[in-house]
Amino acid sequence: MEQTNLLEIKDLDVSYGAVSALRNIDIVINKGEIVTLIGANGAGKSALLKAILGLTLIKKGLITYKGEDITNQKTENIVASGICLVPEGRGILPLMTVLENLQLGAYQFHGKIEERLEQVYQLFPILKKRAKQFSGTLSGGEQQMLSIGRGLMSKPVLIMLDEPSLGLAPVAIKELFKVFPKLIELGHTILLSEQNVNMALNIADRGYVFETGELVAAGTSEELKTNKRILQSYLGNVI
Repeated sequence: MEQTNLLEIKDLDVSYGAVSALRNIDIVINKGEIVTLIGANGAGKSALLKAILGLTLIKKGLITYKGEDITNQKTENIVASGICLVPEGRGILPLMTVLENLQLGAYQFHGKIEERLEQVYQLFPILKKRAKQFSGTLSGGEQQMLSIGRGLMSKPVLIMLDEPSLGLAPVAIKELFKVFPKLIELGHTILLSEQNVNMALNIADRGYVFETGELVAAGTSEELKTNKRILQSYLGNVI
């Protein structure tokens, strides 16, 4: 695969008031990759995704996307440039139908919404069957599919996924993770924050490991699978 730098983060510090959330973070994401962020709750994974999208104030450092500085830009401008965040907890609107939630995701898309809908329905056929159903009545797995589908409606280049497996049954997780390589085939790039380290490393090209706001390891998925620290801390010595 030809490596094309899509997003680069240099020497990033993020704080919430007096609390330091991220310190001295350096990350590169190449076009067409799945890159996973590994770490426990509070390690800084979500803080990084929010910083990229302009949802938290960056204290120090630089974020470039397609070679352009997007550090502390307005979120709406960052989204319009081709970055979307599928948030932890899904964030769907339960009293709106599946179709209405998907249409809401296309608010900054200027192409044919019908074409975007069809692509989402091809990835998640169950959403087409549930199109007129209130989204709050969907199963947890279906709600996560809807959340991802809504993000895809803006036709993003970079899709950031924050803990997509959280709260899902193992069968639903397995089905969900089958979709991520398909997104790469469709021309997207994925930045995946995930506590299910086994599943994440099995589909990712590379990974970064966070502990208490700092990067403690990085490498290809295969390298991280054999890293003793990762094995002991996250994989129970089994992959």
